[in-house]
Amino acid sequence: MKILPLYFKLGLALLVCCSIQSAKAQSICDSLQEAAIYDTNAKRYHYYEVTTDLIGLDDPIAISKKDIFLRMISQRGFVAPVSKKPELPLIHGEPFDVKIAFLNRNPVIACIDSSRFTVINYALKGHFLYPGYVKRQVIENGGKYAIQTTSEGLGRFPKMDEKKASNIWESQDQKILNALINDKGL
Repeated sequence: MKILPLYFKLGLALLVCCSIQSAKAQSICDSLQEAAIYDTNAKRYHYYEVTTDLIGLDDPIAISKKDIFLRMISQRGFVAPVSKKPELPLIHGEPFDVKIAFLNRNPVIACIDSSRFTVINYALKGHFLYPGYVKRQVIENGGKYAIQTTSEGLGRFPKMDEKKASNIWESQDQKILNALINDKGL
């Protein structure tokens, strides 16, 4: 399989970047993961799962699970709706703001697990849907590569969050697929 130079550079940049900050960032991510246990009977509890099929495993375009993951983390705007500088790369343990409806300042911290092709954005204090998280994972789903987005938490307006989830995440996933197709020159 042909690996595009862009992916090599992204992978190398992430390796160097993550190695420098990894201990501190991993400690933060581990703490957030331990705290992300929610009472499913709470009034504000929400949970949803959205799976967007992207491309067949045997599609002639020849896009791999790793290609999808590397493209997903290549830009913050692919992992979450972002209004400011969506083209910046996602960095493990680094906070950034996401956009929810008309609110542009919703801080999250991104935790990247390359071995599982997963990114978890944990909502930080001040986020409209705090406390909570959104987990984005590249998976194989019925002969296709897909991105599965799962969210859980106790933030405000849980029913609104669940209702809007499909539209938000399917749109984000289409951006990733379009970028992958553009990378292939198609």
